[in-house]
Amino acid sequence: TDEGAQRMEKLAAATHSADAWVLAGATRLARGKMEEARTDLDAALKLNTSIPGLYTMDAEAHYAMGEADKAIQGYEAGLKANPMDFTANLDLGDILLDKGDLEGARPLLELAYQLQPGFPRARLEMAKVKEMSGNFAEAASMLEALVKAEPSWLAAHWELSSIYFKLNRQDDGKREREIVKKLQVEQREKTPQQ
Repeated sequence: TDEGAQRMEKLAAATHSADAWVLAGATRLARGKMEEARTDLDAALKLNTSIPGLYTMDAEAHYAMGEADKAIQGYEAGLKANPMDFTANLDLGDILLDKGDLEGARPLLELAYQLQPGFPRARLEMAKVKEMSGNFAEAASMLEALVKAEPSWLAAHWELSSIYFKLNRQDDGKREREIVKKLQVEQREKTPQQ
């Protein structure tokens, strides 16, 4: 796929084809090559802003590169083009929630959850919305179902432990913290040493 992306980039540069830049950028994005994806997708946007999903893909690459402000602009443009864009709703809602903007994040995350209620990250973000709204019992219920379905997802266990403590369920919170510690050790062991 890397060789294919390189060929698409050469074709895109030679023909000034936004579609070729999008194909190369989407390939780079899927492979986690965010810097290359950002470059390719930015080039596509300079040529054609009307390609469906392009703003969202470009925003994903910028966000992964730590460029949150640029990502916010991209997600907003993506939502203007398609208000039902699942990824743009979910990611922009997540960014706003991290910034403490519950009112801005809530409608985005609610829509993302409605569009794909079984998607694990949408479920996690909705549980966070419930928690920030003071609905701890609902948040706990959502997270309990999530950790049952995704038992090795560290972030879900961490959120659940926090909510258990808020519900004064100390033993449950401690149990979840132990699971978090165990998962952290397992992840460190899987990560190759440099």
